[in-house]
Amino acid sequence: MARLRQPREDAEVRAARALPRLVDVVPHRPPMLLLDEVVAWDGARVECRVVLRDDSPFVEGGRVASTLAIEYMAQCIAVFVGLEAHQRGEPISVGYLVGAREIVLPPDGFRVGDVLAVEAIPIWGGETLGSFQCKVDRVGEVVASGALNVYRGNLRELGRS
Repeated sequence: MARLRQPREDAEVRAARALPRLVDVVPHRPPMLLLDEVVAWDGARVECRVVLRDDSPFVEGGRVASTLAIEYMAQCIAVFVGLEAHQRGEPISVGYLVGAREIVLPPDGFRVGDVLAVEAIPIWGGETLGSFQCKVDRVGEVVASGALNVYRGNLRELGRS
């Protein structure tokens, strides 16, 4: 008797199943945790999802300002850093957005019902400073992007030379 073959799972599906909850890898908490879930992470990039609902923070009249894309991208970076720490068994640390370059934002903002894919890929960095190339995709179209610079550590240390 012929044996039925099980459908193959792709690596992202398997990896997503093993990913911790967002609240286990970022310091943000609702309502300021704006991302809904981690979709994929392979150690070289992370992708998160945001579904805009009527009760989502910052929704006014069914719309969200395009500038919120910067926070979506920054939180996606926090997820990347948090997943690395989680993998090493380290605690969550607080990070700060300290700069941004080549920011592109959608002129019309976002609407309730939009499903956004947010991606962060490290460009360079170390223990305390880093830069990530980020993008926000809506229905297969990149609508926001930029390079975000982040700092992780005690802000008082920045003033010491």
